[in-house]
Amino acid sequence: MRYLFGCLLLSMTLLTIACDPDNCDAEMKSYTVQADKSIQIAIDTLSLVANYQVSDGENLVFQYHHVRAQCDNIADDEWAETLSFEVDKNAETFMFEDADLNLANCFVRESGAWVNGSSNPIMKGMITGTKKNNNDWDVEISIVVDPLNVGGGSREIVLEEVFELE
Repeated sequence: MRYLFGCLLLSMTLLTIACDPDNCDAEMKSYTVQADKSIQIAIDTLSLVANYQVSDGENLVFQYHHVRAQCDNIADDEWAETLSFEVDKNAETFMFEDADLNLANCFVRESGAWVNGSSNPIMKGMITGTKKNNNDWDVEISIVVDPLNVGGGSREIVLEEVFELE
């Protein structure tokens, strides 16, 4: 009986520690614009996969970065995504819809324990933006992220936010 009570007490203690929200980092989202950047696309000749990379350039690169909450005592719960697209540095407004998203080099990259980190080109949806001042842009995004793997489901990213120049 004493052994059973000890096991029950130990189990409850471990469960309390595991469920402690103080052991978790909060979800984080950011909305940024980088000046003097561009998005480069390189095709891997073996896998024929497009690799997107933000590098130095002449334009503006907009990025929405989303990191899910992550708890220290939960293995493999890490997940993040970054949506990136490129806009002409002289633009005051922009609109990319469906096939035009390709002109903006629009892509999403997921990272985490259960995703492969590949760049996923965006071909469906709309992104619009209006420059508010030298540092801020009003941006609306409604896009469809199609799966890279056969059998995966599509999902949407929908947001309306102010993107700030870094």
